[in-house]
Amino acid sequence: MMESFNILLVTGNSETVVLIERHLLGAINARYELAGAADIDAACDRLENSPCDVLLLDIEGDDNHGLKAVKRLNKAYPGLPVIVVTCLDDEAAAIEALKSGAQDYLIKGNIEPRGLARSIYHSLERNRLQLRLEAAEQRAHFLATCDVLTGLANRQAFNDRLDRAIKYSERYNLKLAVLLLDIDRFKSVNETLGHQAGDKLLKEIGTRLRASIRETDVVARVGGDEFLFMLLNIQEAHNAARVAEHILGALDKPLIVNGHEIFLTATVGIALYPDDGKNLWTLIRNADTAMHIGKRAGHQRYKFYAAEMNNRAMKRLEMEADLRHALKRNEFILHYQPQVNGQPDQIIATEALVRWQHPKQGMVPPNDFIPLTEETGMIISLGEWVLHEACRRNREWQDAGYPPIRIAVNVSPRQFEQPAFVETVKQVLRDTHLDPRWLELELTEGAVMQDAEKTIDALKELKQLGTRVSIDDFGTGYSSLSYLKRFPIDMLKVDKSFVDDVPGDPDDVAIVKAILAMAKSLSLEVIAEGIETAEQNAFMKGLGCDYMQGFLFYRPLPHEQIATILQGLSSVKGKRRIGRAADATPAPTDGKQK
Repeated sequence: MMESFNILLVTGNSETVVLIERHLLGAINARYELAGAADIDAACDRLENSPCDVLLLDIEGDDNHGLKAVKRLNKAYPGLPVIVVTCLDDEAAAIEALKSGAQDYLIKGNIEPRGLARSIYHSLERNRLQLRLEAAEQRAHFLATCDVLTGLANRQAFNDRLDRAIKYSERYNLKLAVLLLDIDRFKSVNETLGHQAGDKLLKEIGTRLRASIRETDVVARVGGDEFLFMLLNIQEAHNAARVAEHILGALDKPLIVNGHEIFLTATVGIALYPDDGKNLWTLIRNADTAMHIGKRAGHQRYKFYAAEMNNRAMKRLEMEADLRHALKRNEFILHYQPQVNGQPDQIIATEALVRWQHPKQGMVPPNDFIPLTEETGMIISLGEWVLHEACRRNREWQDAGYPPIRIAVNVSPRQFEQPAFVETVKQVLRDTHLDPRWLELELTEGAVMQDAEKTIDALKELKQLGTRVSIDDFGTGYSSLSYLKRFPIDMLKVDKSFVDDVPGDPDDVAIVKAILAMAKSLSLEVIAEGIETAEQNAFMKGLGCDYMQGFLFYRPLPHEQIATILQGLSSVKGKRRIGRAADATPAPTDGKQK
């Protein structure tokens, strides 16, 4: 396609018009339109309505007046190529014209068609190159300072702005706030809808967050779903809290992505200058600490930093590092708490409970480290070790001649959702030579309800294998009865929180009765945990509860003490057997314990 462009000739001299028209006609191998303007004022008026590609400026007489015209055009239309056409054959004047912004300087007496065409083409090309260079520079600046996906500031730009703001606030004794926002469970969006949908969602989130703060404040995307805010001139902590609520409110309305309505929540950590830090790194770190503590609390939309948080955060980091070495160093052990059929000498099973023998801190309670293993994913390897060790120990007791009992092993939600979980169970049973009927897997309500259909398939495999399955902490989760009756399970475990106040608390009594009635209707066995008094034991037995577990009978004990108990009970020949498990038959594969 032939190139097309517009030329504007600024001259009050008719001879110049004829000269330029004649040379253009014989030189330009392109489509062009030549327009005219008598003077610089007329040219500016025309350019306001009809932009051109190149301007030919005829300078006559006073050279200084012509240079002022070049400067005026260059200032008003910086991207417009200007070529000076003049009678003045003056090298110094030509240099000044170029310095003033002209692309070229042509002397009328020396103009010939090819030279005029070359000047116009070169001016246009230089202008295009300049525009491309400026666009590249702008792009480079954008990439250096902005997040490509959302257009918000990036981490480097945010840090620069925050550093300057801290110095300004220090000089004028002002306060500012740093907020770190993290989208809750954003990973599930990518996993469910795909990363393209996730990117669209982040763009919309960025737009909402930018609109939720003042023009003087700054928001930056600094991670996959993390955003940093700098709030200037914050007078009091409650001002920052108000802004945090406003920011979080921007996410309250659903977001629509690919036709899907998505509801998001977020957690915000807040650090204040100068109270919580006097440099950018300290402020950002403390906002991050506050955010993570707020997220672990579960119900706090925003959380202010407090000095003691750092101590907890440091301890948590140290514990995480220690945990990563604990398995290799054989620091974990199992204790076992027997489950009974109403009496201490009627043991039907024992639950394996993991303990951590820290080389410096001694025995670490499970509540202090199990949540961290869940959060970091270490629960998967730890859970496999617990499963293997519990099965190995149970087989060891059987080989010692003790009457066989079941070993109950807790399975975390993250363990259960692993695709190879059932194969792991099979491999552990093969390695330890334990008959599957002596293994019971305890799953939480949350674990089995993550994906009910997949859960049913996995449970059927486990039942076909011959293992027993129970639902732990029953009543604290959100089981759907329609699914519960489809789950091939054997037993419900009543949570300790419902047992603690029976028979005195009528609400707990009602809940326990309802659980037992439901279990009976589904042909499921029931075990109550946390039995600590004779009154609790008698009450639960009176309701028809099958089994008990708690301090009234046994505390969690090392394997040596369990072995001694089993040995003592098995030596009382002809008087009492060990529960009903001593001559138990394999569990039926339809999932209902008869």
